[in-house]
Amino acid sequence: MTVEAPTEALTGWDVAPRRWPRLLVAGGAALTALALVLIPPDATLGGNIRAVFFHGAVTWTGIILAAISGLVGIGSLVSRRDTRLVWRLYSLATLCWVLSLSMSFPVMRMTWGGVLWNEPKLLMTAEVVSVFLLGWAIALFSGRTRVAVIVAVVAFVIMAVLLAVTPAAFHPDNPIFRSGNLRFIGTFLAVLVGLLAVAAGIAAWPRRSR
Repeated sequence: MTVEAPTEALTGWDVAPRRWPRLLVAGGAALTALALVLIPPDATLGGNIRAVFFHGAVTWTGIILAAISGLVGIGSLVSRRDTRLVWRLYSLATLCWVLSLSMSFPVMRMTWGGVLWNEPKLLMTAEVVSVFLLGWAIALFSGRTRVAVIVAVVAFVIMAVLLAVTPAAFHPDNPIFRSGNLRFIGTFLAVLVGLLAVAAGIAAWPRRSR
């Protein structure tokens, strides 16, 4: 066994990398919960607006994580250096997309009074979830980091294409940011930042030593 640093050093920077993931998860969860509480009721939806905001933030978290995993994966393929970070980010992106699809149905009932099965965004979300779950299963059963990296890159490209070609993939008039309500905008961004912080903490969570 080799000693990398004196005992005194363990109270400084050597401990920080192990503490930061936990702080990110705890802080992100607290920020998300606080932001959801502070979202002002909507004139039409009332308190149900919180579910709409959370659904939107989860979707954007999935998009951002998938984009990061895809871009990091491309860098990994170019440099020919595999990284397990891609797998963690891709798994988190898959989880967010599954959660987004699951929330779509109750959110539709809250906002529109029922599920619009032919709604382009709902169909697109189902397609993205199918692609990500299939890729996740392929990477898991292969057990190879390189396969997981390739899957993340392919899934990212497919997601980007589907977002680009799907009509009204996002609200065309961007109701939150065009509402002029700083509290709406601020709380939505806080929920998004909180979810991203939780995801970053999980992705950076130290592996257990064997």
